[in-house]
Formats: sequence, C-alpha cells, structure tokens
Amino acid sequence: MATSRHILISTSQEVSCASCSQQECQYYAVRSLSPVLRLPLQPSFCFPLQVVREYERAIVFRLGHLLPGRARGPGLFFFLPCLDTYHKIDLRLKTLEIPFHQVVTKDMVTLEIDAVCYYRLENASLLLTTLTSISSAIQLLVQTTTKRLLAHRLFCRR
Repeated sequence: MATSRHILISTSQEVSCASCSQQECQYYAVRSLSPVLRLPLQPSFCFPLQVVREYERAIVFRLGHLLPGRARGPGLFFFLPCLDTYHKIDLRLKTLEIPFHQVVTKDMVTLEIDAVCYYRLENASLLLTTLTSISSAIQLLVQTTTKRLLAHRLFCRR
C-alpha cells in the first residue's frame, strides 16, 4: 500500500512524493526553507559590532526606546541586530546659509539681511529625540534673533 506525501512549496505548488524520489523531496523541502536558513548569514547578523569615527556618535534605540546612558563612540560598539537600531550623528563644525530676509528697524528703515551660521552639535541623543530637522530649526532661530536685535536699532541719522 503506497502512501502519498505532499510538500507545500513557497510558490504554492504541491509536489507529490509518490511520483518523485526521496532526493527530490528533500531538495524541495530545503529550497522552501532556504530563506529562513539564510537569515542568520545576513551581514547585520554576522557583524553586530559597528565602528564609530572620532567625529561621530551613535545613538542606540532598543525596540524604539532610547537606551540609557550617553551616545556611543568613538570606537567599537555592540548592538543586537534584531532588537536595536542605531543612528550616527556627525559632530563636526557645519555651516548653514540663511537666505535673505527683511527687517524693519525702529526708525522704519527696511533692511535686507542674509547670514551664515556656523554650528556644532554637542548633545547628540537630545538632538535626535527632540528635533526632526536641525537645519530648519537653526535657520528659524537665526532669523528671529537677527530680526529681534536689529528691530530696536536706529539706522537713520538726522
């Protein structure tokens, strides 16, 4: 009495083992399980150590929450590939060009001002968890500060 065994393949094809040899059944079984078997061989599983350069800091999140302590770096740091995600923040001096904007002074003189802002990040974890766009926040801060400072000045001599 012959029994027929069926194997379900990932392409939704059914192969009857009664009509094929034992080696073919093993081949189809390994082929359908190969994506699961290759998962631990991915680079993120093999290399859970990351290098952080001298001018960078790495902020590690475990299951979406910031890990306690300071930002990692410089050097090597270990992370769990299935649970952790990390973001590298560059701490070097950066420049930001502020576009032209108009300022009206105390004596009703209209000035057109542009600026260049140089900034360096200090607290990388606070920055990453509070701001979405660093450059737009700094641009707005510089524009409002220059408007506030120049609005109280007198430029017209009488």
